[in-house]
Amino acid sequence: MHNENAISQEVMIADDVQLRAVFAAYLEHCDVEEEFPNLAGLCRFCRTGEEGFSRLRGRFPETAGFILAALEDCALNADRPAALVTAYLKHRLGYGEAGGGEGPTIIIDQALTDDGR
Repeated sequence: MHNENAISQEVMIADDVQLRAVFAAYLEHCDVEEEFPNLAGLCRFCRTGEEGFSRLRGRFPETAGFILAALEDCALNADRPAALVTAYLKHRLGYGEAGGGEGPTIIIDQALTDDGR
């Protein structure tokens, strides 16, 4: 069911804090409604389309990156059929594309052993 209290347009999101709050509300909505969290569902929840999310991504790149990573994590840990998860990851995140990018770079500033080596 669509949340009538959801933000009506992406332009109403003034900052990263609001965008994270809308995403948290979307995840709560998915939990209550037992829906699979995904980008299309987030767009529907915000009453916008993929272009609207793209504009938000341009305005708030770190938060949008966090949201996409969180949706990826939700998909990877979903209790859904593997074919559904694979299709979602391939279509939305480019998994398995020939010549695709290397993916995100993650820098971990942490010693891997007790002696720092």
